Amino acid sequence: MKQYTCQSTRALLISLLLMLLVGCSQTPSITTKTNKPLLSAPEQWSLKAKLGIRNENESGSVTLDWQQTDLGYTINIQGPLGQGNATINGNDDFIVIEQAGKSPLYSNDASALIKATFGWQIPINDLKFWLRGIANSEQPVDSATYDASGALTSLEQSRWILNYSGYQTVNQWQLPSKIRATQDSTQLTLIIRAWQLL
Repeated sequence: MKQYTCQSTRALLISLLLMLLVGCSQTPSITTKTNKPLLSAPEQWSLKAKLGIRNENESGSVTLDWQQTDLGYTINIQGPLGQGNATINGNDDFIVIEQAGKSPLYSNDASALIKATFGWQIPINDLKFWLRGIANSEQPVDSATYDASGALTSLEQSRWILNYSGYQTVNQWQLPSKIRATQDSTQLTLIIRAWQLL
């Protein structure tokens, strides 16, 4: 009887040990809705992109050459929307819009000046974050989802809904290649053709 009990106890211990080993070998799956980005985003960069703009009054596209540094941004715009070419310089506190043959326009409200000048509804101070596939850290986030690698796939912030449908590898970073942003009747489609880290 003692021998049987000892053998039964030994078999039970071996079974428990095997179950423990099998349980430890399985890694938990990643929940895409709560996974956080694996990397932060570069701070200084430039990009070339096509921006499609559609609202209830018009639709069209322009090309953007955006350079972002510690001091602020410089955006060169080319295309038929907005009556030709323009250069936008600014930071979080001010913006200057320059167009050939016109006096420079100044404001401390970037989105309002862009709206008044070009007729576009563009959240310029949020875009410097959204372009890199991250939320604006200075504003509340209504919702955000990420894929298994930590790349942002959708975002609701500042009354805009964004969807990310493509990424490209630039050095060690995963940076967006296509973004669609919608607010009310305005839809922005950004196709980023080239990234450069400064």
